[in-house]
Amino acid sequence: MQLIDLFMSGYGKLILISLAVCLVMLILIWVRKQLSAWSLVIFFPLAAVLGYFGARGFYVLTHDVLTGAFYQGFFTAQPYAHAFCGAIIGVMAALALTACLTKNRFTVLADATAIPGMLLIVLCRLSEYQSDFGWGSIVNDAGLQFFPLAVQDSFWHEWHLAVFNLEAFLALVFLTILLIRGRKQHR
Repeated sequence: MQLIDLFMSGYGKLILISLAVCLVMLILIWVRKQLSAWSLVIFFPLAAVLGYFGARGFYVLTHDVLTGAFYQGFFTAQPYAHAFCGAIIGVMAALALTACLTKNRFTVLADATAIPGMLLIVLCRLSEYQSDFGWGSIVNDAGLQFFPLAVQDSFWHEWHLAVFNLEAFLALVFLTILLIRGRKQHR
């Protein structure tokens, strides 16, 4: 039930909204690229499950096992106990499995998910404003203690570098590049 608790938080609700936006965009792109609905029915839930298992599994392997601190169990409502790169690995595995099961080329499916996936990264990173992670070093210079550059924690009221905003900005840059390249290819 810890996972349900995660999605009842402000952060969790924003993640669910982000996933819904991504799904709508995936449907539109799937239709435009004339991919089968069956492949999307396979891919999206598989990506959600493997993305979660990848994110949690990567964290467990790289943090808990290496430090000997495996105390949360595998399923946890702690969003910081998941690794973004593991989620990417899980989604890529879902793409590969979907390609095999539906006889589509991996590259075609990856192309169809690139823009919604990058948008999902932007939205999920921005959602971290509602959480207590995604921060960097403490910002001591009072002139730099402002949002969107920094965020203040609610416990010690210290200002931290808002790394999640930088990550969202960089993902937005890559999303823009994908959109521009996609328009040039359709001319």
